[in-house]
Amino acid sequence: MLMAGNLSFEVDESTTSLQFRQKVGPEQFDAFAVKYAWMDGGKHVSHASPATVLLQYASDEPFLSEAIAKRYSDLVSEPKKLNIYKAPHALNADATRDRIAFLADELSFKPPDAKAIVLLPALNQPSWLKSN
Repeated sequence: MLMAGNLSFEVDESTTSLQFRQKVGPEQFDAFAVKYAWMDGGKHVSHASPATVLLQYASDEPFLSEAIAKRYSDLVSEPKKLNIYKAPHALNADATRDRIAFLADELSFKPPDAKAIVLLPALNQPSWLKSN
């Protein structure tokens, strides 16, 4: 299960909106993508079936648009679920609730009581996001 990170070097290379690619420069990023092509999730997620893949993205993201999230989703085999939340980078309580429900369903366990889920602390937003 991939909980964070990019999903495809190919998608990342084709956009200038990703902060890391802008920071290191296209040439260095492209060289990295070639050298580490074996770890490019985009080459593997199309073969995830029969596993269901849950993709969760934030809409209030400085470097990821809904269009890019949908391009990542297009790479993933069926069955899959794509959820885009009105939330900052580390997502929100709705995403946490949906992720727990997804895992409970996929792994066949009884989900915790909704009251317990509400008590879970919010994930911290990354420091680079707070400074923007």
